[in-house]
Amino acid sequence: MNTFFAGAPGAFFYNQQVGILAFSIVLTLILLGNRIGMRRLGNSPQPQEKPFLSVLVPARNEAANIETCVRSLLNQDYPEYELLVLDDASTDGTAEVLSRLQAESPRLRVLHGAALPDGWLGKNWACHQLAQSAAGQYLLFLDADTRAGPRFLSELAALVVDKRLDYFSGVPRQEAHRFAQRLIVPMLAWIAYTLTPIPLIRRLPLSFLATAIGQCMLFRRAAYERIGGHAAVRAVIAEEDEQILGGGQFGG
Repeated sequence: MNTFFAGAPGAFFYNQQVGILAFSIVLTLILLGNRIGMRRLGNSPQPQEKPFLSVLVPARNEAANIETCVRSLLNQDYPEYELLVLDDASTDGTAEVLSRLQAESPRLRVLHGAALPDGWLGKNWACHQLAQSAAGQYLLFLDADTRAGPRFLSELAALVVDKRLDYFSGVPRQEAHRFAQRLIVPMLAWIAYTLTPIPLIRRLPLSFLATAIGQCMLFRRAAYERIGGHAAVRAVIAEEDEQILGGGQFGG
């Protein structure tokens, strides 16, 4: 046993450093590839025929966020869209805020969520109800704690038409106000940019590469229905990744 371990610490240290160096090189290459290959909103020409978008926001106990979110979505320079917000049995005043906002803008439609069926998770059920009530050619799901710039829908529509996308998921700019958020949120961004080879995701239909950001997901309605919508992932927590896995390869 003593003979077996002779000289091992030095070899272990050398192999460890080589492994760290190789891992760092791989992460750097992924980061550079993402930096070059990531598409940014605002770089696509405006389409002559603008598709009708349904902006869909599930909300449960979002009284602190929902007004900012809704007002940002009502303040868009894109003409062809509807805004649907589903109040999922909120108990904190979300319904009252939505009722007031709906009275101010006819573009906003407020839905009241039905009881949760067996076998469904709450957010998936809320998104399913929103999709069933939507009229758009594209379905854009946004979280209630997000807010959009005034050209967000215009730039998004231009991108999906220009690239003929069936699916889009964006990386929003995250805000961190609390100490714990400031520790965790940068790690999520680090994972997205250094461990996720985004250019490969768009080109290779490999399930282990599939990823998405649940805060912002847009589907062409035909593609959403083809993969079974949220009903196909009714009991899945990370439904955003499972949806793009279940649908196979998307365009774009």
